[in-house]
Amino acid sequence: FHIPMAGGKELLIVLAILSSVSSRHRRKFPRPWLEDPEENEIPGASGGEVCDSNDCRQISSLFSESMNLSADPCKNFYEFSCGNWVAKKKIPPYEPSWSHYRVFYYTLQQRIRDTLQSEPSPEDILPVRQAKKWFRSCMDSETREARGIRPLESIIMQNGGWPMIMDAEEWNDDDLSWQEIEANYARLMGEFTFYDIIPSRQMRDDDSQGKILIATPDIPLMKNIPVENRNYTAGAIYEQTLRSVVQLFIDHTKADVSEEQLENDITNLLKFEKSISEAFKGKPWKSKDTAGEEDLDDDSSLDSLVEWWNARAKSMKEPEAQIDWRSVIQQFFDITNTKINGDVTISISEKRYFLLLRRILRSTDKRTIVNYIHWKFVSRYMGYTTKKTRGNNFQFG
Repeated sequence: FHIPMAGGKELLIVLAILSSVSSRHRRKFPRPWLEDPEENEIPGASGGEVCDSNDCRQISSLFSESMNLSADPCKNFYEFSCGNWVAKKKIPPYEPSWSHYRVFYYTLQQRIRDTLQSEPSPEDILPVRQAKKWFRSCMDSETREARGIRPLESIIMQNGGWPMIMDAEEWNDDDLSWQEIEANYARLMGEFTFYDIIPSRQMRDDDSQGKILIATPDIPLMKNIPVENRNYTAGAIYEQTLRSVVQLFIDHTKADVSEEQLENDITNLLKFEKSISEAFKGKPWKSKDTAGEEDLDDDSSLDSLVEWWNARAKSMKEPEAQIDWRSVIQQFFDITNTKINGDVTISISEKRYFLLLRRILRSTDKRTIVNYIHWKFVSRYMGYTTKKTRGNNFQFG
């Protein structure tokens, strides 16, 4: 993914590349007990098998060290199986809980970091060489400080501009639809604004066809300011963060934005996002808003999803409520050259949310929707620009 920079240089976002590094690491250390189980058969045992590889011995040691063999499993099985883990492994102050999975996660992150920090080798495959190059670019704090928010500004302008940081006559409502802007950001970030697409597998032995889960999305700064603690009123932390970022861009571009227009844009954006968050938080809505939830099975085809959505969106009169699900899902799989057919299984995690989403989009003006899409992009990457954005006036640290 390319982020144009000043002087002809480019900074490339490497989130997808890191996954390939992780996969390469897993391939580098194959598990022989999976590849050739016959080597691990127990002589004289009736069909029994045990893993005797170094990997399995290490995993076995980790679990056995967590056990408290002095405890009576009949009285307290948890203490028997996990007692030593609780006694010896304290929860780090930066974690809400601590488990083997978190240990494995941080171990993997450290190995990825070690790989990225190592010198390029002729034996490295191209994605790894590129990842190392881009990692060094990302860690160049002096260059990042000098570039400031120009990389983000460049991407924003390539996508029609962020209305709330532009002169009133500069933004053209007819340039790009919000659907086109979202699609462009999805290609860049690998995620959509109003939904999340997750490939998974059928859990039935007699069916190997893939399944696609359509889930509710994250909202901006979801980890920094959780939904349950978020206040959308004027003067609240979230509103102040949004206002500070917008003002930073306005000062940078020297745009002539009136105070009245800025207040309207911020108010409308917060109102819009609040509706989105309430749609998947479980806020009570009128029954007519969610009518039709039962008309789509939990597992349906892509064709059925399209029919279900279009039956509730009058495409000619409600352009903002239109979502071309075939195009959206196909775009997600284009990177793997996978053709998605209309009979692929689709599972929607929260049908109620998507019914409400259609209604929310239909009742919101294009300017506000576009403002929100750009804000979600900016909030995702603002913390990677300058030290100032990680300060107390912002929430990107």
